[in-house]
Amino acid sequence: MQTTKPVKKPFLKPSTVCLSIGLALVFCWVLTILACQLGFLFEGLDPIFTVFFATGFCTVAMLVTAVAFKRKTKQFTLGWLVSEVGLLALLTVGFLSWFQTRGHMRNFVQPHGGVVHVINGRSIMFRTYVHFTASPALIAAIMQSKELVFVPAKSSGEPDGSAFSMRQRTMDSWDWWEPTTMSNPRFFYRDH
Repeated sequence: MQTTKPVKKPFLKPSTVCLSIGLALVFCWVLTILACQLGFLFEGLDPIFTVFFATGFCTVAMLVTAVAFKRKTKQFTLGWLVSEVGLLALLTVGFLSWFQTRGHMRNFVQPHGGVVHVINGRSIMFRTYVHFTASPALIAAIMQSKELVFVPAKSSGEPDGSAFSMRQRTMDSWDWWEPTTMSNPRFFYRDH
């Protein structure tokens, strides 16, 4: 008489794991792009970090839920998987967007504690570009604390022309930065 050992079924099917990773990646990517377009998340390296971290978090959380459902012998359906991953992606991308934007704006607003509304931003390596609105008093306080100097539209005869040349470079349009469409753009420069 020959006896065979029973074949152990995997606790989670590989298709469930692959589907959860794929869904998490798609949801996180779409929500991150939407957050960038709406100005909730800075462009640059922040979206890449957000997509990878949120995808990993959503996948792990979904797998833990799947294991919990499997142990309690409840049905874990495709609809449950999609709705859970979608909700987790929304919460994770929302939190990371808020946290990263708050971190970037802390450099500008920290000593003043005012409320700013970020319209759009970009963070590339050691430079940060931000288009935001705030009360005139807060903007004046930020300019004074950061030692920003107004640069006129005409050159003042500086030998190196650093401030004026920097102003001219910022007049070039790129992506969301459109200074030619602004009603009264003013340029401020920090020399150090």
